[in-house]
Amino acid sequence: MAAAGGDIPATVQRLRSSSAAQQVAATKELRRLAATGPEGVAAVVAAGAVPALVRLLRSSREPVQAVACRALADLMFFHANNEAAGAAAGAIPPLLHLLLTSGSRDVVVHAISALCSPWRGAAPATQPPWPPPPAPLACCT
Repeated sequence: MAAAGGDIPATVQRLRSSSAAQQVAATKELRRLAATGPEGVAAVVAAGAVPALVRLLRSSREPVQAVACRALADLMFFHANNEAAGAAAGAIPPLLHLLLTSGSRDVVVHAISALCSPWRGAAPATQPPWPPPPAPLACCT
C-alpha cells in the first residue's frame, strides 16, 4: 500500500521530522490510509505508527498533539489489539497528561476520544451500558 510521496514506513518515518508541518502532514496521511479499512489499519500499525504517534503526544506543539491524539483514537477504534499496542507503547500517561493540562480544546477532545476508544469500539454484546441503567423503583415493579 503506497502513500502519497512514498510507502507507509516512509510516512511513519516522517513522524520523526523536526518540522511540525511534516509531522502533522504525515499523521494526516496515516489517518487517511487507515480509513481505507482493517487492512489499512493493520498496515499502519505494522509499520510502527503507534510508538511514533505516542512520541508526538509529548510534542510542545498543540496541532501536533491534537492530530496524534486523533490518529491514535482512529487506530484503536474497533481494534482491541491496537488498544493493547497503544497501552504497551505508553500512550495512556501522555494522553492523561494532555487531558488534564492542555489549554487546547482540540487536544482535550481528541485525548478523550483516544482514551475512550475501547468503549466506542466494543461490540454491543460486550460493551457495558453507559451510563448504567437505573435500578427499577420498588413502587413501580
